[in-house]
Amino acid sequence: MSAPDHELVGLIAAKLRITPSVTALVGNRTLYKADENTIVPYITMGDATVRRDDATCIRSSEIDITIHVWTGGGNPLQDARAVAYAVSEALHDAPIALTNHLLVNLRHTATRAFYDVDDVTGHAVIEFVASVERTAA
Repeated sequence: MSAPDHELVGLIAAKLRITPSVTALVGNRTLYKADENTIVPYITMGDATVRRDDATCIRSSEIDITIHVWTGGGNPLQDARAVAYAVSEALHDAPIALTNHLLVNLRHTATRAFYDVDDVTGHAVIEFVASVERTAA
């Protein structure tokens, strides 16, 4: 059985790669990790924090997930905001079907957009929290 965060992050990346409003902005550049040759704009999957949230007879977790957006060019901060909005709209309350778990809900909780340390690159961090229950033994 896969870990709930492993399963969920993989399916989130797959959903972003087929969401027209996202691909119109970043193409097929939704990645787990970028390298120095990756062309902006792009999205990377960030960290995930899993907290056990069991109840009587229910094995469940809350998972905090971050997704990063990187942009450049003419107006990178505004572009980062636009991509972040498309990501949040694509995923908030999305009905993502997991294999070994049940996604109870996926909620967009926050977005921060700012210039990266180089003062040129637009960077947005989009935060989600997911409630997941285990369905398989």
